[in-house]
Amino acid sequence: IDQSMLTDLIYQKTNGNAFFVKQFLLSLFEENLLSFDSNDFRWKWDMEKIKTKNVSTNVAELIIDKIVKLPSHVKDTLKMASMIGYQFDLKTLQLIQNGSNLSNMMIHLAKEGMITVVNHEEMKFSFAHDLIQQAVYSMNDTRNISALHLEVGRMMKSRLDEMECDRMIFVIVNQFNS
Repeated sequence: IDQSMLTDLIYQKTNGNAFFVKQFLLSLFEENLLSFDSNDFRWKWDMEKIKTKNVSTNVAELIIDKIVKLPSHVKDTLKMASMIGYQFDLKTLQLIQNGSNLSNMMIHLAKEGMITVVNHEEMKFSFAHDLIQQAVYSMNDTRNISALHLEVGRMMKSRLDEMECDRMIFVIVNQFNS
């Protein structure tokens, strides 16, 4: 089968969105619809099954499936990061989430494609896609989301000195208002 047919189909299903393309290809590989044949030294795929796969409605599901498979302490950390926002830094995350290896966890999550490093020196991160942040955020208890934001704001305010509190005032106020 001609690879241009596969690339056209992938483009069609993902609208050319690079993040969706990557997630779609990963799901094809994980489901053995796309594999590398080491005897022939080429990729092989099942075009008919790929045609029936619907990516547009499943991208969020793919992301959630990936998140659900993470260890619970990693999910909890991601959920707290999602409450800070699309972008967050390690220092803020450490204020509200206990854990000794948060920096290693963030590097691992970056390698997994869940988050990206915005500034390595300042340990600033963002979710790799807004769908990831939204999917993780939706995993929080939505009945108590305002109370969770209030608690996050209180933790940040109580654990920062006056100078740091002034520097992060908008982040803290955003938590109180959410």
